[in-house]
Amino acid sequence: MHVFLSTTPIPAHTLNAAVFVAALVDSGHIVTWHAPRRFHPAIAALGARPIDVELAWDPDRDSGGMPVMGTLAQVRRGYARHLVGRAAGRAADVRRQLRAQPYDVVLTDTLAYGAGLAAEAEGVPWATYGDGPLHDRDPDTPPFGAGLPYRAGWPYRLRNTVVHRGSDLVFAGSAQELARVRADLGLPAVAGERSVRRRPEGVDRSGAGVLAAGVSAQLHLHGGVPGLEYPRRRPLAAGVRFVGSLYRRPRGAHLPPWLPQARPGDPAQQPCDERPVVALTQGSLRLDIAELIAPTIAALGDEDCTILVAAGSPEGARAAAAIPTRRARVLTDSFVPYDALLERASLFVTNGGWTGVTEALARGVPVLQVGKTEEKADIGQRVQWSRCGLSIRRRVGPRDIAAAVARLRVAPELTEGLLGIRAQFAARDAGAGGVRLLRDLTDSAKS
Repeated sequence: MHVFLSTTPIPAHTLNAAVFVAALVDSGHIVTWHAPRRFHPAIAALGARPIDVELAWDPDRDSGGMPVMGTLAQVRRGYARHLVGRAAGRAADVRRQLRAQPYDVVLTDTLAYGAGLAAEAEGVPWATYGDGPLHDRDPDTPPFGAGLPYRAGWPYRLRNTVVHRGSDLVFAGSAQELARVRADLGLPAVAGERSVRRRPEGVDRSGAGVLAAGVSAQLHLHGGVPGLEYPRRRPLAAGVRFVGSLYRRPRGAHLPPWLPQARPGDPAQQPCDERPVVALTQGSLRLDIAELIAPTIAALGDEDCTILVAAGSPEGARAAAAIPTRRARVLTDSFVPYDALLERASLFVTNGGWTGVTEALARGVPVLQVGKTEEKADIGQRVQWSRCGLSIRRRVGPRDIAAAVARLRVAPELTEGLLGIRAQFAARDAGAGGVRLLRDLTDSAKS
């Protein structure tokens, strides 16, 4: 099987494909990976063949670099300029490659707009992988991006409908651009597309909006488990398969020099400290430690615990290490692999990135999610609904963190929730499952 992989140049969205690529290569399959040059060393280390982007978005070449998508206006601009706005270029890149040599399947992340349209135009099966909350609109589920909690009953279905329509208006320009790219490729219009100005949600096969347009109806490998998704009125799309955690430690990943102090290891190293471990990160995009890292250290500084901090930058790591504490030991670095960060953790405090949250839950670690930028509040609401932690949708101070941590420590429902979700993750292997499902897709396309 020869897989053509095209990924968005947002680091997490690209690198989360590694679990599938490693398993494909180990199984004897060939992977050609379409991505900007900055990712080529990591791609080659996995045994895949990297090819450069030409017309698709590349932050290192294009003006504007990496977009900030913290506010609604920034999200709309990011989709219009960098994601959907470059769909025509990505489609052209992918179509050129598909015409140059035969491929069995095209695999993309859900933000690689245009690649799936190229696959459809060339008659090649298209699969996607998801590394965030599932985009599959339903009357009973809160709209993605709003950070609203799940609630049952007709008032909340009305709420969902109104906010869905608002989302469609926000992405109306992107919806029209996707319709144009589809038409330019000679593909037939899909449901609702002709009335795109009046009904901007009708640009994909399900009529479910721009966000869902990046999800393949043929096969979607979702990096999660059913227990993190809300109850639905309608069944999930037939192509959705839950494959578990997508986390895979990058080959050659930097390990902090203090790591032996935070976990059992070589007897020659300093003995492992037995104090409770709190893992702390606010991701690689939110670099102001005043948002979460600083108030968390201040909140827990008087406790007899170890706080492991992945600060996202060397400057952030130094600033976090300089925060005074009375009893807590604080160990910081700019980057700490999630498996090392969470190995002995009894709590994970995070702004809510999907990969870190799902890896924590796969290990049975409760999560405190703080913030509402990007899709983080949606992730936090799923954590809270599944009884695996708490979510705070606002900027916080030390008192807020201390109160939330105290509440988590005495919440009896966490044990049952975490055990159930952990069991669902344990029953899944994203790499092996992804290979099997991709093979099934290509076999069915040939039969």
